[in-house]
Amino acid sequence: MHVSVLVGAALCALATRRLALSLVDMLMVAFLALSLVSLIAASPPNMWLAVRAITLSVTAAAAYWTARYLANEGYRRVLMGAVAVAVVLAACTVLLDAYGVMNTSLVGRAPSGTFGVRNYAAHSIAVGLPTLPVLLLTTRSRRYMVGVAIGLALCVAALVLTRSRASWLATALSLSTLALVHLAFRSKLPAISAARKLAFAISIVTGIAIAVFVPTKLTWKSEQPHLDTLVDLVDTTKGTGRGRVLQYRNTLAMISHHPLFGVGPGQWHVYYPRYAPVGDPTLDNRQVWNTPARPTSDWIGITAERGIAAGAVLIGIFALIALACIRSIREGDPLAVAAVATCVAVGVIGALDCPMQMATPNYLAAVIIAGTPLASRYAIELGTVTRTAGCVLATVLAAAAVVCFGRQIQALRVAYDRAPAEVWDAAAELSLGHQRLELASAQAWLLADQTDRAIERAKRALRLNPHYGPAQKLIDLHPPTRGRR
Repeated sequence: MHVSVLVGAALCALATRRLALSLVDMLMVAFLALSLVSLIAASPPNMWLAVRAITLSVTAAAAYWTARYLANEGYRRVLMGAVAVAVVLAACTVLLDAYGVMNTSLVGRAPSGTFGVRNYAAHSIAVGLPTLPVLLLTTRSRRYMVGVAIGLALCVAALVLTRSRASWLATALSLSTLALVHLAFRSKLPAISAARKLAFAISIVTGIAIAVFVPTKLTWKSEQPHLDTLVDLVDTTKGTGRGRVLQYRNTLAMISHHPLFGVGPGQWHVYYPRYAPVGDPTLDNRQVWNTPARPTSDWIGITAERGIAAGAVLIGIFALIALACIRSIREGDPLAVAAVATCVAVGVIGALDCPMQMATPNYLAAVIIAGTPLASRYAIELGTVTRTAGCVLATVLAAAAVVCFGRQIQALRVAYDRAPAEVWDAAAELSLGHQRLELASAQAWLLADQTDRAIERAKRALRLNPHYGPAQKLIDLHPPTRGRR
């Protein structure tokens, strides 16, 4: 996905002759600059995690600028349609997973389709879903309208089956935003026929009915899983709701200790054990995955990693885009309704989980909001050398992404093959800063009765994450044999 975004950015860089900069563009550049400053100032222990986090931000900005260029060239509705198709395909993989046709989810994380974890799939669908109602209500083709209505029903069914509370809440609020905006600006926006409104309602009801009444291959602990999720939608006294509140509190303490530059991009889970008290349900040093890889709030987590200034700039970007959407709606732009609803969805999920730290929802949101017209503050003429340099830079980044992705795939293949200790070592070397693979290598050497090599690998894991409890526990329980009589 990074590669496709960067290739598209390279092609657009070659074609762009005049660069018009809005206040949003300048804030995006400021956010990337503050992220780099945080990287330098914090000197993070796990540099690969920092590079991954920075790369995701850069490619998200590239996706936004590429989509904006294409929207200005007249492809805005095509982009909306592409997002809708992508979201429907994602929903189809979730449904195939739920009904036993495919089995691609991690253990206990079904149905997730090709995403591995159901929450990740739900976040991507919830972020892109507002495009479907807008296309359904504005398309001129009756045949296209029917296709979009079917896609909307499939997306709703997939969302219900994932039981992702953040995505349920975000979808409810984003669809409510669509309705309220159409009601508030009904004199500005094109009229919607009763037949289209009926098709929209039927799609929603049909999707919910499919998820609730059609038997699946999923195994839940509860007899009424969907009702239980609905009842506990905003419950913060137990389960993941309580864990989120505790994590917010601990992460705010992290921000108070590192207000200017944060702990470094991608370093939240490295530092979190320092701030988690005994009994925190989100920290378990008995497990290899002792703490979540990402914070359960983008807004707080990114602020903790990159500093208060970077967090404020990020919030400012979405606030300015939402205001620009409202201005476009007042001028009769129906597609801007999808953009403002997407801002709502990202805001809600970002308060409860980490969509902006995952590639797919990040890119979907960037493409949807990129079409919103923005007032240009500055214009820069780009010469041939500048355009060529931009193309080369994007191509180099794409090649680097291919290499890194290939190394990670090779490393994870070893993890699933349960290879001997020597091969685990190779996987850890390939993994580019994966502390858990380092620990897995250490555990493999313990099973091979090679304590010293196990301790060496555990120390490598601690260098990547000085607060990694499972690695420290392995060292404490297994003293080195070298030099003992």
